[in-house]
Amino acid sequence: MRYILLFTCILPFTAFSQTKVDAEQVMGKFKIFYNAVQNDSMNNMFSASDRISGKENAKNMKWYMDKYGTMISFQYLGIDNEDPEHVFVFKTSWTKGGQKTSSFTLDKGNKFMTFRLGTSSPGIDKLLKK
Repeated sequence: MRYILLFTCILPFTAFSQTKVDAEQVMGKFKIFYNAVQNDSMNNMFSASDRISGKENAKNMKWYMDKYGTMISFQYLGIDNEDPEHVFVFKTSWTKGGQKTSSFTLDKGNKFMTFRLGTSSPGIDKLLKK
């Protein structure tokens, strides 16, 4: 009986929360689509309400490629606990942009709600110092 009670108390928190593994898988897909300039595939990684038109997406993609180049690597740093959202933070390396921190939030279906290629905050700065 005790185990059933414990299970029912924990299940709601684990069923809808993303993990480090989820975040790394999403970032891995993003890297593949971004480096291959697959605009439609990248756009489909966002929740339906956050997708943009194909023309606008292509324009943004050109700007990001010109500024950052291709993504060389990424490393999970953690969650920015100072942000009220569940923000995953990665150290990223780019051919033109050098070292950056990138962050995102995910919806329940592991789709991007937000995504920032280059970002910083006091919480991210603390993650970088670990």
